[in-house]
Amino acid sequence: MLDSGSKSRPPINSEFKLVFVTAAGGTLLFVLLCVTMTMVAGREPPDLMLEVTRGLFSLAQIGFGALVGLLGGKRLSSSAP
Repeated sequence: MLDSGSKSRPPINSEFKLVFVTAAGGTLLFVLLCVTMTMVAGREPPDLMLEVTRGLFSLAQIGFGALVGLLGGKRLSSSAP
């Protein structure tokens, strides 16, 4: 239950939703590609596949950082006076 003294949440604009969903989709895509390539490579992957998998994992990490940054920035901008 909401009491009368609680703040209402600010609306989320469509540009933020578009950027957030795009970053989340890209991150999920890179994670799935990384997992799939790791499973296909087997126990002894070739050096090239290992480097490609590491690159995809780096892109997934960047995407996760972007999502956290977007959420943190949104939280800070909504609490600013």
